[in-house]
Amino acid sequence: MHQHRFPHKESLLQWIWQNLEFYVENISTNCGKPVSIVNNGTLNNGAGPDFLGAHLVIGGLSFHGSVEIHTSESHWNDHRHQHDPAFNKVVLHVVYSTSSSGQTVLREDGTHPLTLEIKPYLHKSLQTLLQASKKDVGLPCRGDTQFINQEAFERQIEIAHTEYFNYKVDELLKTYDASQSASGAWLQCLINSSYRALGISQNTRSMNRLYKMINEQECKSRNIETFVSSVENIAFAPGNLQHLDWTHSGIRPSSYPENRVKEAAALHFALQQFPINEILKTGAPTWDGILNSIPDALQPGGQMKSLIYNTVFLPAIYLLGDLFFSKKLKQSALKQWKSSHQKVPQMIQKPFRESGFDLSRESKNLGLAHQLKRYCNKLECHRCEIFKNVISS
Repeated sequence: MHQHRFPHKESLLQWIWQNLEFYVENISTNCGKPVSIVNNGTLNNGAGPDFLGAHLVIGGLSFHGSVEIHTSESHWNDHRHQHDPAFNKVVLHVVYSTSSSGQTVLREDGTHPLTLEIKPYLHKSLQTLLQASKKDVGLPCRGDTQFINQEAFERQIEIAHTEYFNYKVDELLKTYDASQSASGAWLQCLINSSYRALGISQNTRSMNRLYKMINEQECKSRNIETFVSSVENIAFAPGNLQHLDWTHSGIRPSSYPENRVKEAAALHFALQQFPINEILKTGAPTWDGILNSIPDALQPGGQMKSLIYNTVFLPAIYLLGDLFFSKKLKQSALKQWKSSHQKVPQMIQKPFRESGFDLSRESKNLGLAHQLKRYCNKLECHRCEIFKNVISS
């Protein structure tokens, strides 16, 4: 079988086996031996076979061991399981579909596990999902009425909205320098993320590189105008242009590097000057005070300010509460996030509208972007409430 015939990740097949989302009665191995599942095993999140501790009755004989899942039978050899003693305990090799050649796989000890082709036994809803996922454009569930359940959709977007917040907190932690003081490391995470946000989307990496260069050169000034000028000199110095690789094509003039660099530098200065004790005491409302310390000419537009507030500042406040054991800070940041309604670009809304979903005000939040990027585009349908609603109905 060729991998392109199965449009999903192996994790979908693992989920199918784990939840027994197939017709378990009258299933047989490829060589015709009936299989009865007494215990389908426990998902293994480490190295080795996918499921451990399974109990299967195959051809009337009882087997205790492991189950390995692959989208293609050839992956057994591709992953070099034939050389790994850990796979000697595999009693069943479950694949989506087998090839006409009927390839036999070997364990390291020279014996071979039996193979089960699961495709013929999948529930109809799963078959529909796999067929829908082969579309070249749009969401996997586009145009299929059985997937359009508005209540499930809104529930899923709410889940995605919360997940996105946690994702942004984790993004901040990736730049956390534990060698600094907690407050100093937190502030650097916040400033670094602000630069990246102001580079969205074509200049994110360039803004990140710029921030590192500013730190290396230890830019310092007593006033915001001088600091901004110093940062501009670094950003657009002839010797730095090739490394920073600024992009102008495909973006609006307001998002040109010449504008965003000034705005990032001004916010950088303001955040450094703002008392950390005030942020610890007040939390999210300090955002207004930080902005008020920046001249209007150096502030980004309203939509960008809202984006930084929601995707950078609120997750940073939550992280600050985590670092200083402040439940109040964490709760207030999460509450603000859940009640916020960041405008979602039409290009993100469009696939959902075309699939037949009604985008109410509650659904027009950043969870929609998270849903598209990390569920729909990655074909993680089996984790989605919309699909779960279909297969449970």
